[in-house]
Amino acid sequence: MALDFGTTEQSLSAVLVEADGHVVVASTAGDRIAPGRYTSDGKPDSAFGH
Repeated sequence: MALDFGTTEQSLSAVLVEADGHVVVASTAGDRIAPGRYTSDGKPDSAFGH
């Protein structure tokens, strides 16, 4: 799955694979920090950040 924050100034800064297979990413989009979390099958984790 691609991350798209609506700008050409994006970069992936860090990736962490958790013991349960979830993937946590930290990226930047312009001057914003954009964290994300994905399930072990690559789908966005809808519970992340709640």
